Amino acid sequence: MNDELQKLMARVESQTGYPVSITGDAEMSTHSRMVAATPAQPVHAVFVTPKQERFGDYLVALQCAMLLAKWAEPGKVADFTIRSDKRDYVAEKISKKIEGRGLDAASSAQYAQMIVRSLLQQLNSLPLQMLSIEYLRESCPALSASQGGLSGRQELQDMSKVLAKEIKDFSPAEIYERNVAMNAAFALFWSRLAGDSVCALPYKVMGYAAKGERLLAAYDAIDKSSPARHRAVVDAWAAELKMQNWYEWKARSPS
Repeated sequence: MNDELQKLMARVESQTGYPVSITGDAEMSTHSRMVAATPAQPVHAVFVTPKQERFGDYLVALQCAMLLAKWAEPGKVADFTIRSDKRDYVAEKISKKIEGRGLDAASSAQYAQMIVRSLLQQLNSLPLQMLSIEYLRESCPALSASQGGLSGRQELQDMSKVLAKEIKDFSPAEIYERNVAMNAAFALFWSRLAGDSVCALPYKVMGYAAKGERLLAAYDAIDKSSPARHRAVVDAWAAELKMQNWYEWKARSPS
């Protein structure tokens, strides 16, 4: 295990009061995920897909940085909580559109629920990932330099698949436009960070750069020293995307 990662994991345990465990998960659709500790489950569980094993240390470090951001506010942890009433309302609205595109009513309803949840998860997780990437470049420079660039470019490549015409044509506009705007913000963020203008080019060509730039500006406007930076960026993006009432923050004790 990388020395910088070991120190970062120790920092997580010191700040949050809980250790970090690492497990492989071949069933995941994402490169990594994390289940934050609670008094009932007193370990931060980080899962990494074996497909991304070459980036394993960096992906674990990224999840650790996210934990530090979530545990940054003194005396509380704020959990992003989907409002079921709003989720159901939006899902019901778009399921009727999906049903006319080759899916039966039951499949359309199930798919609509899934894509609404995914969009909300993106709203919560992408700003957190961006500020964690910045944190790792400062606190784990060797690890970030050796694995972060390759991992980031791989993720950008995966994100850009949504620009395919068949995906755009099938996806409800209410979901698609918001999803691509956040993807564009991440591409512009990475372009600035890595000095790589090519990664943002597809979004510029497709006309989504302006939406991404507004989200990136909202990200930049939040004070980097604020313990509540993650929440503030999510709320700013939600306002820009008109998703303010789709979720709520629920505070809990960190221990």
